[in-house]
Order: sequence, then structure tokens, then C-alpha cells
Amino acid sequence: MEDLNALRSRLDELDRTLIGVFEERCRIAEKVGRYKLENGMKVKDAAREQEVIEKRLSYLSDPSFLPETEDFLQEVLLQSRRIQRKLLRENEDAPKNGNYFLVGLPGSGKTSVGRALAGAEGMAFLDTDEYIEKKENLPVGEIFSRKGEAYFRNAETAALREISENEKNTVVATGGGIVERAENRRILGGLHVFYLYRPIRKILQCRMADRPLLAENPQKIYDLDRKRRAFYREVADYKVHNTESIASAVSQIRKFLDE
Repeated sequence: MEDLNALRSRLDELDRTLIGVFEERCRIAEKVGRYKLENGMKVKDAAREQEVIEKRLSYLSDPSFLPETEDFLQEVLLQSRRIQRKLLRENEDAPKNGNYFLVGLPGSGKTSVGRALAGAEGMAFLDTDEYIEKKENLPVGEIFSRKGEAYFRNAETAALREISENEKNTVVATGGGIVERAENRRILGGLHVFYLYRPIRKILQCRMADRPLLAENPQKIYDLDRKRRAFYREVADYKVHNTESIASAVSQIRKFLDE
């Protein structure tokens, strides 16, 4: 049997070659992305990608590695699309500033999914509540208790407008009640919005102490759901089911982005 260190050394050599080849592939993917941008083409061409995968699989000399090779090719193509989407979002004429907004009930996972999506797509991340807290130099809970909900809602509208106009290539997690104000729905209606849905029974398993409207009575979330559900659907381009893992929700969104 070959020496383990020798095998690891050979793997290192192969990985060095693989990284160099992948780096060059990424550069070419950027060039393809620029061509698509200039010619108004969509990032994903499903038929073309299937042809690519089938052709590449024909290069395989050992069919026992076919499942792993197909998974590898799928991931390579996913990263190529990520590079191309980023190019399109960073373009100065990118629709809706290349931003993605997440709406949904408190506890639906907007911040967690938003951060993961931003990482997966190479984007910045903003949370409207955190944005307001920095501007007001107060936690959201204290803004509610000291200045009242109406004050917070005004600050929320101002934050939404500022972010939508000034930020680029950013995933934005919004506050759960942002859709209740008609002005906010008008702003969101012109943006790229995902409605993050999570069953209430799962939401109630989360910590509620830091949520001003639910801290004293978490069951109030049923009332919030009845009041807001139609608004979430009104402003959203897509409904994303956050019923399993964060990775699953991110995967759903990325599939929508490929459409």
C-alpha cells in the first residue's frame, strides 16, 4: 500500500492544479457574464447547462465516480451563475439596485436566511432594525417603550426608503411589521422581494423576549399573521418556505434567482 504522506502530497499537487484551472474558469465565467449583460441575456440557460454536464460526464474514465462528478459539475455551474449574477447586480443600471429584500413574520428567519444568502451570493447584508438602532442609538425595544410605535414606524419607513435608494448589491432583512404601512408597500412593490414563510408553531419555539409586540404575549403572533399575511403576498415576488434548514431556504431563493 502506498505511503499515506505520499498520497496526501499527490492530493496537494492535484488541488493546486485544480485551483488554478478553477480560477481560470471563473475569469471566463466573468467574460460570459459581461456578454450576457451587454446582450440582455438571462444568467441561467437550463438546456445549455444540461448539455454541458452530459458532455463533461462523457470525459469520465471511471463510471463509479459518476454521481460525485455530476455533483461537482452542478456546483461548478452554480458558482459560475453566482459570478454572473454578481456582475449583473453590480452594474450601475442593475434593476432595483441589485438588492434583495426579505419580508415575513417575526421569527420567520429573515436575518439568519438573509445573512446566509448574502454570504452565498457574495453580497452585503443589512437588517432594517439594526439600521434604525444605529441611527437612533437605541435598541428597538427601547425605541418602542420610550418613543412609541408610531415613532418607530416613521423611522422604519425612512430606513426602507434610504436603503432602497442608496444601497447596492445588498440583501435586506426587514422588520415583520413593515408591510402594514401602505407607503412601505408601495416602496417594496418596486423592489425584488421574497416572502419568508415559517409555520407559527415553529416560530413560537423561538425566543420572543426581544420582540416588542410579542414579548408579553407570544400568542399575539396569530393576530399579526392574520393582519399581515395578505400584505406579504402583495409585495413579494416569491414565497420561500423556511420549514427545514437555513441552507434549504437559501437554495430555494437561488433557484428563483435562476429563473
